[in-house]
Amino acid sequence: LFLMDKLPLIGRALATMLTKHTIRNLRNQWKGVSFGYDFQASGNYLYFYYHLRELQTKLGMCRPFDDRHGIPKSTPRFPQHDCLFLYAADKGVNLHGEGFSRYLKRREASKVVSIGEKGKTKIGHWIQWRASQIVSSEIAAWIGDGEFDGDQKA
Repeated sequence: LFLMDKLPLIGRALATMLTKHTIRNLRNQWKGVSFGYDFQASGNYLYFYYHLRELQTKLGMCRPFDDRHGIPKSTPRFPQHDCLFLYAADKGVNLHGEGFSRYLKRREASKVVSIGEKGKTKIGHWIQWRASQIVSSEIAAWIGDGEFDGDQKA
């Protein structure tokens, strides 16, 4: 969107070209998958502004998210219930910190599962797609026989 905003005559076309190039690369990796959609640059809108706001906050150009949206400082940052957290070890950028994993590991009925090996597997962001058997097995094992108290696991 930076390209669309700052280069009004060619920005949208250039940004759309970059988006379509990315989608073409994904199609090459996922043979036989049909997306059935004409991708445009505007599809990147949320990611762009997410990163822009984080940068602006770090540079002191805008208030932190919680302040802008009236979220009290006392609001818990981590889940207050047990949960299963699956992530790919080889993902380029993780949106969770190590503290999140440590927190969940301390909870009795929570479980953290790193899938694959960094530098050895190609799972990336799409763990349900690339490691569906492992993901399905982990979910089934964590849920157990399927009968659990909704207050215990979410």
